[in-house]
Amino acid sequence: HMLGGTGYITHLATLWPEHDLSVWKLLEAGDYSEAQQKIQSINWPWLKFRGKMASRTSGESPPVKAALDLLGRCGGPSRLPSRSLNSEEREELRQVLKGLGVPSLKT
Repeated sequence: HMLGGTGYITHLATLWPEHDLSVWKLLEAGDYSEAQQKIQSINWPWLKFRGKMASRTSGESPPVKAALDLLGRCGGPSRLPSRSLNSEEREELRQVLKGLGVPSLKT
């Protein structure tokens, strides 16, 4: 868009595709300010948590898999050498998702 890109990659779309579709629609409409606000308020906290977990889990997929489980979908266990999130990390993830307003979060 502004810099000539035609898309972007995000793990969050696996969990909440409606959010990223809304960002994409804003970009397509040229509403870059609103798109940036959505990315900063939602994608950045997710990326911060995922980055924090990467140092312990040795991968990007364990938080995504745990989040899918928390949403009632099949995330499944992480494969070696990655490590799954422990119960405390899963609870922290639950709070992150809740704070972001991700729908379908199981209690």
